[in-house]
Amino acid sequence: MKELIIPNITLESVSLKPEKTDLKKRVEKPNDLNDAIKIGKPICMTLDENIIDDPDLKILLKNELDKADYYIVYMACSFKPPVDHHFINAWFTVDLNESNLSEDKAPIAWSMMPEKLSSTEEITQKIGVDSKLKIFSLGVEQEITSKKDEVHVEASGFLDTLAEWEINETSNRPISNAYKFELVVRVPSGIKAKGEISLTASIEKKSFMPWTYKADIDAQSRLIDIG
Repeated sequence: MKELIIPNITLESVSLKPEKTDLKKRVEKPNDLNDAIKIGKPICMTLDENIIDDPDLKILLKNELDKADYYIVYMACSFKPPVDHHFINAWFTVDLNESNLSEDKAPIAWSMMPEKLSSTEEITQKIGVDSKLKIFSLGVEQEITSKKDEVHVEASGFLDTLAEWEINETSNRPISNAYKFELVVRVPSGIKAKGEISLTASIEKKSFMPWTYKADIDAQSRLIDIG
């Protein structure tokens, strides 16, 4: 199995804007948060013989030649909570059907990495793709073992047009620093599609109630050309 090289993604600061909600009409809406998160422009690459050397995988791609094309999308973001704030949850979402294609033409999430990450694991820096085009880790470094192991990151949306990673603050791991995500996308042959990333987060300020924010990501950084 040939290791897939995870490209370097340049992260840029984006503003977090508080969401409007009827439940908090009588509560003063908080200000925008700047520099609390950074997001990089997604990198989309075709999965072909140039980056794959698994014979079984080459056969699968050949058999799928008239049916579908496969791509791998690399994404990243980072979190730096402001003073007296902390992230409770965050949702990194990829809408693979931003072009509003019909169901038979829409791309789907074929494989996602990480699938699930406990509060004692680090995101791997080495990945590969198996003979069924599923992403897998080529090695995960462990942090100091904790008696309480909770889910820190979990993926959802397999075989769907909407893929998402939920990131949770745990008792022994805050939401901070950088996170990398990889997504294998299956697109019906000949289809050109666009995807779109978004990020929302629940943030609590000391002595205040939690509030949901949405990242204000410019079009250049949030849109993905697929195919």
